[in-house]
Parts: sequence; structure tokens; C-alpha cells
Amino acid sequence: MKQIFPFIFTSLTYFLLNYLLERNLLSNDAPATCLPNHCFCESTVLGLIKQRSNSISSLGFCYVSIWILSGLFFQSIERNKIKNSRNKIVFLPTIFALALLSIGIGSFLYHSTLSFIGQFLDVAGMNLLANFILLTHLKFRIRMSNVTFFCLYLCLNILTCYLIWDFPEVRRLLFAMILLVSILFLVFFRTQRKLKSTGYLFLALAFQLAAFLIWNLDLQKIICFPNSWFQGHAIWHILSAGVCFLLYHFYSKNHFGQETEI
Repeated sequence: MKQIFPFIFTSLTYFLLNYLLERNLLSNDAPATCLPNHCFCESTVLGLIKQRSNSISSLGFCYVSIWILSGLFFQSIERNKIKNSRNKIVFLPTIFALALLSIGIGSFLYHSTLSFIGQFLDVAGMNLLANFILLTHLKFRIRMSNVTFFCLYLCLNILTCYLIWDFPEVRRLLFAMILLVSILFLVFFRTQRKLKSTGYLFLALAFQLAAFLIWNLDLQKIICFPNSWFQGHAIWHILSAGVCFLLYHFYSKNHFGQETEI
């Protein structure tokens, strides 16, 4: 039963988002600053979903998110049966999963509507993840309570949301800078303990490099089939969701299991 939960709830997410679009969500919003003529290969079509491949592939993030959340849920049930005690909230993996869910929903709405608010939600979700990665890598280096983590996370997200709302042109540079600093924390600063299962991390980096290459080929329209379901940006979504799946395994081996309730 637990294996089909992610598929079922991802499908429900798709139908819910379609229902919201049918209710004219975002229909009167200003257009995005990043549109198919200079940001994507995929052409637009008439209907609720303007970019079908790029929209549906975004749900890969939702699938990984729901897979994590359902796993945490069933683990809590098993722990309760064994220990017959109150389950503690696994704070960090839950935040990680919710960040992925926000990316999936935001990206779906963005590619479905090509509206500015959709673009904002998409990039805001990406920054939720990037800020999480940054603080998690910082947490490998210094001791930090969950309360401190949450306060810093909240402040960073408020700041990045302000920047991408008022200065949307900085969205890519901002996202790249956050990820770069997070990598520097992990690579060049001594951690509190030896990291385990680094194979997941290296594989995630390889996936991300491949995803970035394909994203750039799509952006530059070097490999471009505008009316096809085969889209480089959609592959970027799927590979990036795979990166998050691998990162979850890496973090869970090193971090998540040692956290206490917020």
C-alpha cells in the first residue's frame, strides 16, 4: 500500500491544480518576465495548460516530496507500534519535503499560466530548497538547534522572496549563488563528523551537472522541438527531482535521524 501512495497523491495534486486553473486562478495576472520566446523551447497551446510537457514534468518534485512524507508517516506508525510512545516530529526531512512540494506546485502553475505570480511561486520554491541546502550544510559545520535553523530559514526566505518579487531579473544569479555557497560550506569547511554515504552526494552532483547542460541546450534552443513532448526543460525537471531524491538519502544518512522535535 505504501508504495502507491506517492503516485496516488501526485495524481490528486495534478487534478487539484487543474481544478484551480479552471477556477481562473492567475488568469488576470501580469505575464511572466521569462516567456517561451527567450526562456524555453516548448511552444504554448490553447487551454488550461499552456506548456504541457514542462508543466507535467514539474510534478516529479511533488512525487519525491510525497514519497518522503509518506515514508515518514509510515515510519512513525511503526515506531509507535514498537515503542508504544509518542512519535517525535522529524523536523528537517519534513521541511525538505515541503520545499520540494512547493517547487512542484509553483513550477506547474508557472508553466501552465506563464504568469508573473506563477513565475514568482516557481522561483520562490527553488529558493526554499536552496536555502534549506545552505543551512543544512552550515549545520554540518556548527551546532544549531532546530529553532535557530527555522528562524534563519524564515529570514532567508523572506529576503529572497523580496528580491525575486521586486528584482525578478536576479532570480537565476541569486539561486546559483546560494547553491554555490552551500557547496563551499560542504567542501572547504571541516564538518563536525565524518560524512557517510557520500556516493549519493557525488551522484546528485553528476545528475545536476547533466540537468544544467540540458537546461542550457533548451534555453539556447540548440536542441529544440517546440511542438514535441520531448523538451529539455522537462528533462531538467525530472533530473532535478532525481537530485533531490539522492540528496534526501545523503542527508538522512548524515543528519535527519539525529534531529529532535522543534
